[in-house]
Amino acid sequence: MEKLTHLLVGVLVGMALMRLGFGAVASFTATLASILPDIDWMIDKAWISRESLIRRVWKRLTGRGFHRTLLHNIWIPILADSIIILIFGLNVALVTAFTLGYISHLALDSLTKTGIFWLWPIGDENITGRRRFHLNWRITTGKGWEKAIQIFLTILLTYIFIENSPAMRNLINKFFENLL
Repeated sequence: MEKLTHLLVGVLVGMALMRLGFGAVASFTATLASILPDIDWMIDKAWISRESLIRRVWKRLTGRGFHRTLLHNIWIPILADSIIILIFGLNVALVTAFTLGYISHLALDSLTKTGIFWLWPIGDENITGRRRFHLNWRITTGKGWEKAIQIFLTILLTYIFIENSPAMRNLINKFFENLL
């Protein structure tokens, strides 16, 4: 999925957490966690040159690039939650927000044709010889269905924002009163 889709879903998760009383920090954490896994895309495409030793070694070991391997698996939120607990104590709001935001990213990428290995490197046929724990579906990244999802989420988030903002509601009501 595109970064915009992940961001929109992250904002939606964050808004839901706010509605449940988790607060602004949890909302921001969920939104940030929803786009965090794609740092491996930046590593793969922008930060490491094609000729670098690390890229050649990684490719030799895994048969793949960095994207949808290193950070696109369930081990990362488990590790990150452990670190959050070590640093902040058992902060249920932060752990919940990070986990939901991160898993929303993994779930969305599982809907694409490429999919992800949820337990990577376990189940990656290039490493273990047999493909297992790989989920994928039919959505092509950046094409029709994903664009429809983006439009739907934008409309939904706009509606939620307007409904939860009395000032915005009054402004829209005045606009339509003046229009008529």
